[in-house]
Amino acid sequence: MLRALTRPTHRPALAAAAIALLLAACSDDGGNADSTTTTEAATTLAPTTTTEAAPVALFGSVDATDGPFSTLTGIVTAEVPDGATVTATIDGPGTTAETLVSTIDGGVEVQLLGLRAESDYTVTLLATSADGEDTADITFTSGALPADLPPMDLRVNTDQVADGITLFDADPWGGVAEGTPSYILGLDRDGEVVWYHANPTRVEDIEVTGHHTVLFNTDDVAIREVDLLGRPVVDMATQAAVRNDRLDLAADAVQVPIESSHHEITELPNGNLLTLSTALVPIDPADAQRLCGRSPLNVVEDVVVEFDREGTIVQEWKMSDYYSPADRPGSDLCVDALPIGPPGSLYDVQVVDWTHANAAFVDEASNSLIVSLRHLDAVIAIRYADDADGPAGELLWELGPEGTIEFTDGSEPFSHQHAPEFTADGSLLLFDNGNTRPTTFPQGDLPGYSRAVAYRLDLEAGTATQVFEHRDLGDDGNPTLALFLGDANELPNGNVAIDYGGITLGQGHFVARLVEVTADGTVARDLHLGGEESWTVYRTCHVATLTGGEGGSD
Repeated sequence: MLRALTRPTHRPALAAAAIALLLAACSDDGGNADSTTTTEAATTLAPTTTTEAAPVALFGSVDATDGPFSTLTGIVTAEVPDGATVTATIDGPGTTAETLVSTIDGGVEVQLLGLRAESDYTVTLLATSADGEDTADITFTSGALPADLPPMDLRVNTDQVADGITLFDADPWGGVAEGTPSYILGLDRDGEVVWYHANPTRVEDIEVTGHHTVLFNTDDVAIREVDLLGRPVVDMATQAAVRNDRLDLAADAVQVPIESSHHEITELPNGNLLTLSTALVPIDPADAQRLCGRSPLNVVEDVVVEFDREGTIVQEWKMSDYYSPADRPGSDLCVDALPIGPPGSLYDVQVVDWTHANAAFVDEASNSLIVSLRHLDAVIAIRYADDADGPAGELLWELGPEGTIEFTDGSEPFSHQHAPEFTADGSLLLFDNGNTRPTTFPQGDLPGYSRAVAYRLDLEAGTATQVFEHRDLGDDGNPTLALFLGDANELPNGNVAIDYGGITLGQGHFVARLVEVTADGTVARDLHLGGEESWTVYRTCHVATLTGGEGGSD
């Protein structure tokens, strides 16, 4: 890209006498200036000799280069003396461009982030030292978007879209060129791509951390962290990653003694990480025969794991501590897991996917670990830490058709859900895929549908009351149905972002749809991904700025 460096503009310091003169000229002797009539003679000052200090040159060389992994990032490096501090601002199209300054040997590095494609930006550096201050301007032109991004059709985008950046994974399934990577994409409020990161294997959960990195898990077996330029920070490998040599992980990857890392990765306030793993759980052959007509069964359960950044397990919660496959078989105990995703892709033997956990997060307000168990149609709460009400690990409640909380009249239960989270008013919001809704399989009088839905929980009364629902119609006039993947997030302005992540158009042909709606159901954004090509979206997350962090989705 072409760049132009403007020679540093120096800001001279005024001599002490000149400063005193200016203060005298701006001072008021006690009268109201608006009520006093003055003449030119009255305001004429006697000639005073002033001198200006020599300009302070703090900047040495100032250079701009392309970002190492993305055409929508850049790096400005500047030489400054020890002790000088540097701030940076950036001016250009859009509302998301920002800078991140860090100290390097001999000067500073300024990351240029949140840029639109093929656009010109002006970066202004301000250096300050005990001797004064100095400025330098440099221009940077971002590059073109990669040619292998997913097809995106932005059908609706109004001024009611939330400010900030919407990040999501985009994963290719078919109809794309060999070697097409998965992407993490960031869109601004106008629907323009302003950040991306390519990953060779499927991306799952995404979190922008408070220390200026992006954390995600990939291919169900590894966790990766990159900085906002896409530079590797750390790889973490599970036992399945090591056993199967599934990924080209860094040689110094942190070894985490868990079977897998799927669906969830989030950084807790204490700095530890939370993820979902798997384990084989025994089932009595007689129970397997009774329930499934065959034995033996290789039953996989889910395990929620908290671990530190050195890979040491801090605590874990096995779903078999709360349920038994014999007593609570769920929907898929007798169904062979497919090899294209967890847990079928993790084991060398045929397994069955009993609980299929797909979300976990800690709600500090209630001291609860919230877990979504898709194949049990359940969202559960577990006491996270010891408190006055009881010990850690106790099952507190279950929301679902077989749960401890009853749905009130007019409140429809969910089916094969994804991504529960608590909203600002304390309601539980989630994406209801609707797989086992009575009208879905076999097809009933009405077509199946997916939706975003929220419930107000009254734990003392043991009730759940539906307080929000949104569905969308597809091009064929039928409700949009996403049988797998999905997300629903409350945004800072009160809107709800809905991810119909896995819409099936035909055998092996999937597309996704991202919709943002206002509290009254008005569609503010409607983005379709895929088409002839198959692309899916697991989750979305929202950040006000890339450098602000805390962008995980529950």
